[in-house]
Amino acid sequence: FFNNLKANASELAQKAVENAKPLADKVKERAANIDTTKVREAVQSVGHSASEALTQARQAAEPQISQAREIASSQASKLSKVNAKSLLNAKANFGVPLEALAARDLEGNVLDDPVVPAALEAIISALEAKDQEGVSNYFVIQPKEEIVLPLVKAMDTELTEVDLSKYETQTLAALLRQWLVDLPEPMLTYSLYEQFLAAGTQTEDDQSVMREVALLLPEANWIAATRLLKYLNTIAKKDGKSVGKLAIAFGPALLRPRRRDGGPLRGLMEDLPGICDTAERLIQNGDTIFDLKEPAVPIAKESPAEE
Repeated sequence: FFNNLKANASELAQKAVENAKPLADKVKERAANIDTTKVREAVQSVGHSASEALTQARQAAEPQISQAREIASSQASKLSKVNAKSLLNAKANFGVPLEALAARDLEGNVLDDPVVPAALEAIISALEAKDQEGVSNYFVIQPKEEIVLPLVKAMDTELTEVDLSKYETQTLAALLRQWLVDLPEPMLTYSLYEQFLAAGTQTEDDQSVMREVALLLPEANWIAATRLLKYLNTIAKKDGKSVGKLAIAFGPALLRPRRRDGGPLRGLMEDLPGICDTAERLIQNGDTIFDLKEPAVPIAKESPAEE
């Protein structure tokens, strides 16, 4: 029985192969007649069309991409002006980047162009209203923290409600130095530290190099430094002996190095004589160094000697 079943199955399989052979031959014949060149051309044409469509889509989207880049750049610029304190308190005036302070008015409104920071202007104006006789002495007196710190807090809360005219000159002088010291980056910037120091310690009594360095300051820093140093220059003109005191009081607040391996104090103490010399020159010549601003001119560097 099994032998007969096996024989029948083998016979059926043979017939199936014979029946499928003509169909297989026809498929093979049709495949041989297909023009592969045309197939390749069709594929290439589709690929070229897709590439063109992609290029056109990119070109069409370029304005939106450029706009997105500009928005991202603008947002990044705004974020660079923000620190932890200004995030927690939008009205803060101490410990906030100078660029951010110069970008808003007394009421906290955002401005298109930088101005003298409201707190700095308020403090200097209050000092100018006082008797200027011997005012430089107040800048080197140890401040009373129990008076200064609450005043700082009040100005960080609502500057418009603080009446500085009722405070003594000593308190206002301490407040001005506190505002400068609290800046996250010194007014004359870390990036220009070495250049200011080099210009301030040169032996020649030529202020053109110092002015060239000052012109490299960011606009917000230039505006604030102009207001401060012209005020200090006015004090120095009234009392020539006061320049040294003012330089000691304001030098490290205006100009200080970045943190070094030994910590900020070590670098500051090493450079302190040069910092004070630089501050003295800036104060003595504040009215000319910080005259009307001109386009910044990079300091010429010596060309490397040809080998």
